Amino acid sequence: MPKTILLTIVALISACASTPPNRGTLPDVEEALEPPVACSFFIGPPQGVSVSEVLEDTGAEGVLEAGDVIVAVDGMETVDSDDLRDALSEQAVGDSIDLEVRRGGALQSAELVLGANPDDPERPFMGVMIRTDYERLSATEADQTIPGGPTSRAMAIGGLLYGLDPSETLWANTGVAVEVEANWAATSESVYVLSAGEERVLTDLMSGDVVDYPIVDEWEPARLIGSIEGDLLLAVTQEVPDQPELVAVAISRFDPATGDSLWIEPISDGFGVPVTAWASPDSGFITVAGVEPNDASLTGVELFTSDGVTAGLEDLFELGNPIGWLDEETAVFRTSATSVSTVNAVNGDIDEITLDPGLDGVPLYAVADGHSVLAVNDRSLLLDDLTTDSEVRLLAENCAIGRVGDPGWIP
Repeated sequence: MPKTILLTIVALISACASTPPNRGTLPDVEEALEPPVACSFFIGPPQGVSVSEVLEDTGAEGVLEAGDVIVAVDGMETVDSDDLRDALSEQAVGDSIDLEVRRGGALQSAELVLGANPDDPERPFMGVMIRTDYERLSATEADQTIPGGPTSRAMAIGGLLYGLDPSETLWANTGVAVEVEANWAATSESVYVLSAGEERVLTDLMSGDVVDYPIVDEWEPARLIGSIEGDLLLAVTQEVPDQPELVAVAISRFDPATGDSLWIEPISDGFGVPVTAWASPDSGFITVAGVEPNDASLTGVELFTSDGVTAGLEDLFELGNPIGWLDEETAVFRTSATSVSTVNAVNGDIDEITLDPGLDGVPLYAVADGHSVLAVNDRSLLLDDLTTDSEVRLLAENCAIGRVGDPGWIP
């Protein structure tokens, strides 16, 4: 018989609590919630180097202003911050440089004398805080068409559901409201929410329809933990014979289109409560993380094939919390506050990657483009290429970012 984990029903329900969805008909577009006003997105290619702050007693004081966008240095185009750093690497302390600056929509020239870097007196220093400038899109204007594919995903921001394709920097507001604490998951077909309470109700958020989950061998849905293609991945529970105060836990793959439970796999003893599951871009593998229900500490990590069979890789728990997949074979784990590790699901090869300091200790999500991760840093969303030392890109700021869905959603 398969081993199961025994947990109190009270503890499990507490760990899986969510806010019930509105089961009525979805509002018309004009009646939908307004997007968060302060929230804005950054799209398209880089447009230059934006000055966010001018430091006192430096060469930039009186020459540049916050909001200026540097587009060239000594005739060399500065498309992004890396270009500006490259241009300064050719200069010396005391050199005078000619800048082309975009201020208030108009181009103007400026001359600046480079000082000495406070941390390294041999290096030239402009005296500004910078970041790459991009076209800004307000949340109310987020109506771009997202074609759908392996990198597109749903995201809850300010109580609304948005679509994002980080590879193409495309944003779309679906107009669909989603409760902050709601337990939802996006498949390639739609977005579903599982209500809290003793009677769990599964609802299609995009259509408002209730979806019947089949009770197979008394396994009942407890929590949505992810998706694979058009199917949902759920944590399911059943009472333990002769011990009604305890429950056994399993993972289920469920097709909401047909109402079929494709497989149910009981989890191993000591795994904990399954809370997240990430499918590889080709849906060949699934990583699942389990936690201790009382303090949410990581207690188990398992790798399954798409048909629910354990893939056989051991010691994944030592790598940390799974955060998704870079490609069809490469799963990503949050190893520490400052690093991630990748593991090849076929041969078990492991590599550790040191993160950009801007990503230290913040939630991460693999993009499934072969090289990037998303990071939620306070009210900002960042995109980082793990394979290069290039600047971390800002995708959104001043946004109340909630749940980040699985990649592969087709809006």
